[in-house]
Amino acid sequence: MSEKRSIEQIEADLQRTREDLSATVGELAERLAPKALAEDAKKAAKATAEGAKEAVKTRVREVKDRATALVADAKNGDTTAIGILACVSTAVIGYITLKAARRGH
Repeated sequence: MSEKRSIEQIEADLQRTREDLSATVGELAERLAPKALAEDAKKAAKATAEGAKEAVKTRVREVKDRATALVADAKNGDTTAIGILACVSTAVIGYITLKAARRGH
């Protein structure tokens, strides 16, 4: 059997429901305010940039380590390493020469 509620109980329940709804609407308004949305977007962009920055740093370290190892191998007489460094040096010199020639025109 259901329990009968008094008018005062019903009114109290209605008041609590109104207050809960008002609080919920207030929270939604704060979350959806342009300033709050802009701040959230700013935080997300910053987090993405930080992640990209760390990925680039890691990749640069890896390339530097590989280049250092390649130079060490070449110093120890590894002909493959010497050949790779010679090709890279030739490519860099060719690129610099091409850029200098284009500036001259």
